[in-house]
Amino acid sequence: MTYKIGPILTATEDIEVERAISGEKEVIPKGSKIIIGPDNLAHHFRDGSIQPLAKTDKVEGYDTSGLAEYLTQVIVNRILPADCLEEYEITKKDIQNEIEYALDDIGF
Repeated sequence: MTYKIGPILTATEDIEVERAISGEKEVIPKGSKIIIGPDNLAHHFRDGSIQPLAKTDKVEGYDTSGLAEYLTQVIVNRILPADCLEEYEITKKDIQNEIEYALDDIGF
């Protein structure tokens, strides 16, 4: 399978994975989100864990929409409290759109 850098993927069913270092098995619950990174790893939103893609998978190109969604989530969770967004009448979607436009402007 070929992925782009940045798409937000959602598990459609529970997935059992084995952790690379510990060898422990863990269930990734249905509905969990990941983003594909340029490092050929799936980065899990719920706990920050990473998971390698299958050896046959390739990562080529970019998904500006997914990258913008991820960056927006980081900004809102780590920098801008919800009341700040409300005070300035800015929505998460406003931020996401501006990031996506900026990425498109520089050729992503």
